[in-house]
Amino acid sequence: MDESSYSSSDLRVSDLESHYEFDEEPDFDYEDDSLHRHFVEKMQNLDSEIKQLKLNIRHLEHDKEDTNLDLKTEYREICDEIDRITLKKKQKDQEYEFLKQQQEKQYKNEEETLRTQYNDNMQNLKATINANKAKTYELKQATSDTKIKYQEKINKLNLAIADLDEKAISYRDEESRLTEKRGALLNQQKQLKALLEKAIEENHQLEETHRKASRKHERIANEVKELEYSAAYF
Repeated sequence: MDESSYSSSDLRVSDLESHYEFDEEPDFDYEDDSLHRHFVEKMQNLDSEIKQLKLNIRHLEHDKEDTNLDLKTEYREICDEIDRITLKKKQKDQEYEFLKQQQEKQYKNEEETLRTQYNDNMQNLKATINANKAKTYELKQATSDTKIKYQEKINKLNLAIADLDEKAISYRDEESRLTEKRGALLNQQKQLKALLEKAIEENHQLEETHRKASRKHERIANEVKELEYSAAYF
């Protein structure tokens, strides 16, 4: 409600009085009672209306004061609520910042732990790869040395057999005289053949061992390649 409209009751009353302008000494004949009564009644009615209007104005002013008081109270409550919300938000922001710092610290520690574990695993992997390479080389070298030794032994046996065969041919004409010696040589030849067969069998076993070692070497080499590839990937 506009304050300029109801600033004071006196203003409103003066407005009403100025609206109804009457001569202080109306020009009528007092001897006429009916006209006099009519004037008195009209004045009384106007006076009553003025009093009622004053009363209404006072009520409106009281309502205005009560409304202003309610608005001020509501405004203070709104301000208090805003302060409470602001404080609560500040507390939440502080909690969030604290939790964020804790989380970042935890992530950093976990990252450092994982990095350390990864470096240790890579070092262990490289050591395992080097050890496997060394074992593979040793196995290959041992297999090669063993094969050479057995081949030399077989060659010696073959030479011995060839030599015995030559001696047997040269002594064929003297077989009658050297029967006893020839029997001994034949027995020796049988023994040598048995040794040869044994050597051949051992050579076959050696070749089988070599093939197994080669397959194992190939498998280990493939594993080493896979490990090196995995290490290069990480």
